[in-house]
Amino acid sequence: MSDDIAWIGPLSVTFSSTIRGRIPCDMNIDDIKDVFRPYNRLIDIEICGEARSVPENNSLLRCFQFLAVESISYGDFCWNGECLNCQVWLASGEREKAVIACRTDVEPGMNILRMSEYIDLESDAPENT
Repeated sequence: MSDDIAWIGPLSVTFSSTIRGRIPCDMNIDDIKDVFRPYNRLIDIEICGEARSVPENNSLLRCFQFLAVESISYGDFCWNGECLNCQVWLASGEREKAVIACRTDVEPGMNILRMSEYIDLESDAPENT
């Protein structure tokens, strides 16, 4: 069995060639824990009406990766703010504010009203909430 290299943001990970498409079959949060900025606790935010707990001190895109390891790690994201595939819309008073998730740090109580179609938090999220 040969090994392949996969790119997760700015780092690479080696995994066996037993994969579904580009996604490792058994990837979990421990496989990528080094990509997160240090955090001491999880904070609560709201994503499309659902309360979620995510690591403090991290970008929104990293928080999404915490919630859905495989789909975000191997999603179509540049991780540097050029593609806009990670765009989300935050509640800002009575208005919405568009931001890029890879360039926006999470804050307690943040309310994400809608997300780019490229962000899939459902396919592998239940065990990480």
